[in-house]
Amino acid sequence: MKLNSLLIFTVFIPLSFGSNIVNANPLPNANIAHHQLLKENPHGDRLLEQLNLTEEQKQQMEAIRQKYQEQISQNMENLRLAQQELQQMMTATNSNDSLRAQHQEILQLRQEVDTLRFESMLELREVLTPEQRHQFASMMQQHRHSFRNPAAK
Repeated sequence: MKLNSLLIFTVFIPLSFGSNIVNANPLPNANIAHHQLLKENPHGDRLLEQLNLTEEQKQQMEAIRQKYQEQISQNMENLRLAQQELQQMMTATNSNDSLRAQHQEILQLRQEVDTLRFESMLELREVLTPEQRHQFASMMQQHRHSFRNPAAK
C-alpha cells in the first residue's frame, strides 16, 4: 500500500503539475511595453494618446505593428501547439529524450517570439522623441507597479 502511495506521489502528481508548467507564461511582465505600443491590449490606445504622438509617428507605429504582427502571431500559434504536444507527450509513453527535445523546441519558439518583440520595440523606440521615451518609461513603471500590486490601485 505504501508503495502505491509513493508511486502516485512521485509519478502522477508531477504529471498533473506538468500541464501548469508547460502553459506558464515564461515572461509575464517582460513584454508589457511591447503590447502597450502595439495596441494589443485595451489600454494601449489611451497610453499612446498620453504620448501626444504626431500623425506621422502614429503611421510609423502602425507600419511597424503590421510588419511584426503576423510573424509574432504565427510564432505564438506554433508555441501553443508545441506546448500542447508536450502536454500530451507527458501523459504518453514518450522517452525522456523526446520530452527534452520538445522542451527545447518550446524554449526556442519562446526565444523567437521574444526576439521579434524586442526588435519591434527597438523600431518603435526610434519613432519616439527622447521626451516621449522618458514619458513612456515612466508610464510603464507605473503600469508594472499596479500590475504587480493590484491592491495599490
